[in-house]
Amino acid sequence: MDGVYRFDTEGGLHATVYVLDSGINADHSEFGNFDGSPGSRASMNYTTIPAEPLTDAGSHGTGVAAVIGGRDSGVAKQTTLVGIKVMSTSSTNATSSGLLAGLLQVYNLEKNSPRPRSAIVNLSLATTSPPSSADTAYPEEKAIQQLMSMGIPVVVAAGNDNVNACRMIPARVKGVITVAGTAYDPAAAKQVRWEKSNYGKCVQIFAPATGIRTADAGPQNSEFAIVQGTSFAAPYVSGALAVLISQGYTGPQAWSYLKARAQIDGVSGISQGEPNLFLRLPPAIDVNPDPPVFGAGTDADVFDSGAWSADGVALDAAASGNGNGNGGNPAIGSTASAIGDTEGGGGISTGGWVGIAIGIVAVVGAVAAVVATKLVRRRRHQRAQWTPVVAQD
Repeated sequence: MDGVYRFDTEGGLHATVYVLDSGINADHSEFGNFDGSPGSRASMNYTTIPAEPLTDAGSHGTGVAAVIGGRDSGVAKQTTLVGIKVMSTSSTNATSSGLLAGLLQVYNLEKNSPRPRSAIVNLSLATTSPPSSADTAYPEEKAIQQLMSMGIPVVVAAGNDNVNACRMIPARVKGVITVAGTAYDPAAAKQVRWEKSNYGKCVQIFAPATGIRTADAGPQNSEFAIVQGTSFAAPYVSGALAVLISQGYTGPQAWSYLKARAQIDGVSGISQGEPNLFLRLPPAIDVNPDPPVFGAGTDADVFDSGAWSADGVALDAAASGNGNGNGGNPAIGSTASAIGDTEGGGGISTGGWVGIAIGIVAVVGAVAAVVATKLVRRRRHQRAQWTPVVAQD
C-alpha cells in the first residue's frame, strides 16, 4: 500500500448512512455534491433534543459524517448522509433513551424501503454497561438487533478507554461492526493499536484513529480540524460499506467483502482476542462487477445478530398511534416507569420486543414534540428518550 486513496468517483451513490450523533452541519462545503452542482448530500432528519437547533454546533457529528462521505476527506464521496441528533452539541454526553429514539427513527425511515436496503447506521458513541447486566439485553441493544435483522449494517466505535469493548454498549452487541483504532508508527512503518482504543473479542476490525483531517462545524461552513478517536475510525468502515453498497452489494455482503479483503496482521500491539484485520478498500476496478448474490435481498440476507423474529411487529405497534407531528408516535407518559428499573441492571423481560415496545411507547411520552425536516428519499420518520452515552472522540 502506498498511502494514496484512489477513490471510486461514484462511491456511495444511492447509499444512505444514518449518523446518530450530535447532528450534522449540512451547509458545510464537505457535503456539497461531488460534481459541484448546487445542493447538499447531508441533511438533518430528527432530534431527541428539541431545545437545541436542528444542526451541529459541536462538530463531532459533522466530523464523523465527513469521514464517511465528505467531498474532500470522506471515503464515499457521493453517499447521502442523514443526521439524527441524539447528543447535545454542548457536551459529549447523550442519553440511552435518546439513542433508542434515534434507532427507532431509522427503523421508521427504513421499514418500508425495498430490499435489498441500501442503508448503514454509524454509532460513534458508547456507554458502559453495569457489571451485573452482562446477560441483559437493553432496549437500545434490541433496537440495534432489529435493524440488523433488516439487513442494515450497524457500525460502532469501540471506545477510547483502553478497556475491553465487550463492556460497552453498543460495541458488545452481537452482529455489530465494532471498530477499534490504530495510530501510524513511522519508525516501524506500520499501524499499531492506538493506546487509548478499546480492545477484545467484540472488536471486528481496525481503522485509523489518529491524525484524521475532517470537517469542523465552524461559522464559515468550510473549516477543517485534525481529530483522533475511535469515533473517527468507525466512519471509515461506514464509508467503505457505502462504496460497496453503491456497487451492488447488500449490507451483509459488503461487510463479508471487507473482512475478506482486510489487511491480515496489519496491526501490531494487539493481544486481547481481536482479529488482526486492518481496513482496506481495494480500488473500484477490483471490487464489483459481479458481486455474489446470496439471500437476494430477502429476510435471509441479514447479519448474525440473533433471532428476533417478532421484533418488527412490536416496533410497528410502538410506531403507530395518535401522531405528534413527526411520524405518529403515541404519547403514553403514564407508563414511563415500565422501563426505569432496567437502567440499574434489572434487565428487560423475556417478553422480548413486547417489553421494548412498551418501553419505547413510555419513553416517547416523556419527550417533547420535535421539529421534523424534509423527508429523505420520501421516507417517513419518528422518535424517544433515556443513561449516559459518550461520544468516542
